Amino acid sequence: MLDELSKLDFELLPSNIGIENMEINSLILTYNNAVLEQRKLISSAGPNNPSVKQLNSSIADIRENIIFSLNNYLLQLNIINEKLLNQLNVIENSIADIPDQEKNLRAIERNQLIKETLYLFLLQKGEEAQVSYAITEPSVKVVEYAISNSIPISPKTNIIFLGALLIGLIIPFGILYFVFMFDTKVHSKEDLQSYSFNFLGDIPFFDLMK
Repeated sequence: MLDELSKLDFELLPSNIGIENMEINSLILTYNNAVLEQRKLISSAGPNNPSVKQLNSSIADIRENIIFSLNNYLLQLNIINEKLLNQLNVIENSIADIPDQEKNLRAIERNQLIKETLYLFLLQKGEEAQVSYAITEPSVKVVEYAISNSIPISPKTNIIFLGALLIGLIIPFGILYFVFMFDTKVHSKEDLQSYSFNFLGDIPFFDLMK
């Protein structure tokens, strides 16, 4: 098509060559109609008629538009072709990975079958054990249930509470008694006066932070 358009002989263009582009097909149809009309004018009015020259200019413009559209169409086809080639490479790589995927799938199916068989086996053994337990009479029987009281016999909670209370009182008072008994420090002037010592004076304490 591009080769035919490169010629300036105003020949008709083939309209059905497999181009899936409505714009190009419409331009080709317009071009062919203009060429047919040009031929009619040439045969009736001659090639130098102004209408023929104007029609030749229109045909040239249409031809340029067709060439531009065809180049864009080829560019689109090349882009689509490149995308298809990339998709083909991806598909081929996926096909190459199918054996490994099938191997992994078979391993998963094998493990699932083993687990399912084991589960069914254990389920069957559990049902057999339940049936055996239901048929077999128990070897141990309760002759008489024990009689129990709500209050426990041992340990005696009252005695434990009383002992804990006594220990809690005796131990602190004993510690305080020994602390005060062995305290030999002088805390106030009364401590000196109790031993008949003369008291001359004391040093006052001031809190400098206040």
